[in-house]
Amino acid sequence: MIKIDLNFAIAVYLCFSISLVFVLWVFYNYYKVSVEMETSHLLQCPVCTHIFMSFEEQELYKCPQCHSYINARQIKIQTNK
Repeated sequence: MIKIDLNFAIAVYLCFSISLVFVLWVFYNYYKVSVEMETSHLLQCPVCTHIFMSFEEQELYKCPQCHSYINARQIKIQTNK
């Protein structure tokens, strides 16, 4: 039978638990950044409230549903709230 000191067993258990929490924290933060980058391209039309994606920086955006033109300043004001 393997003899293990109680202090050593507690230390191994705590190190394993803390390292598991650290790995999960790093994975969660990495995934969170990638999701935020994906949602940064979402725009919402103030006229019809249609949500669409645009990967280009433009002065004027055109809503694909109601075809209204949206000023980039309007969108920036709405996203800062």
